[in-house]
Amino acid sequence: MVEAVMKAEWEKQEAEIIKREEAEAERIKNIPNGEEEEKIFREMDNLIKQVIIDKKTRGCLIYGASSLGKTFRVKKGMINNNSPYVLHSGHISEMKFYIKCYQNFDKIHIFDDEDILHSKTFLNMIKAMLGNTGLVEYDTTRKLPPDVKSSFEFTGKVIIILNDLPRNDEHFKAIKNRVIIYELVLDRQQRLSLLYERAKNEEIEGTTKEERLMIVDWIRDNTNGRTLNLNYRLYEKAINFYIHQRKDWKALTRTQIEGIDEWTMLIIQGLDKKEWCEKTQLTPRSFFRYQIKARKFEND
Repeated sequence: MVEAVMKAEWEKQEAEIIKREEAEAERIKNIPNGEEEEKIFREMDNLIKQVIIDKKTRGCLIYGASSLGKTFRVKKGMINNNSPYVLHSGHISEMKFYIKCYQNFDKIHIFDDEDILHSKTFLNMIKAMLGNTGLVEYDTTRKLPPDVKSSFEFTGKVIIILNDLPRNDEHFKAIKNRVIIYELVLDRQQRLSLLYERAKNEEIEGTTKEERLMIVDWIRDNTNGRTLNLNYRLYEKAINFYIHQRKDWKALTRTQIEGIDEWTMLIIQGLDKKEWCEKTQLTPRSFFRYQIKARKFEND
């Protein structure tokens, strides 16, 4: 009885996820690409296509440039090439993760979640999926559903999307060695071009195209080379402020702009720990704290 209830709940959750993904796929399909966007993402699009069409290419790792369309482009590549995919995003238990992979053993699996890096079980399963045999085994004391075995042969592909690469992780290194790798690096002008094209091409209820372009103009004029979050997320926040609080949207958006301070900029400019501490009169512990911010800026 308990197993039947659990299975019904699982199937209900999966049906809801599939329904959301189908609606998202329809939305993506209907958003036209601009010429500049096609140019910026050409290499990444071609690598995604390589994963889809080449049997020998087991997967792809795409990282960098937070909130600038990595997941959108991957999904668009799947849709344009009529390739079924499974999206892993958000918290999921190890058993549900295994079952999802088991039930979709021949599809492309998109891992759009930093959480996978914090579970050796997840990493080991993905590593097995990318292995020569593709044999994945799940050893658990918990009872699996009757229609799920404790091992299976994975014949699909894997695409992993991250903002940054983990350092000194042997499990992840083994995954990196089995896939093609692409780092998305966009300069300020490219980021602005993407925002302009999105403003032109994606309709948002409560705004006109002219208003959306005006908002991007404002973002352009109120950010600079030190801005950490010149991306889609900042644009979306500005749009929401404009729709709901038109009188104060500029002041509200300004509170969301993340700038980089002069101490972090010194690290980006190349000062080492000793030079930085001498110039700032701060401690080595402070240097490492600012170094984390500098790496975030460089990765974004």
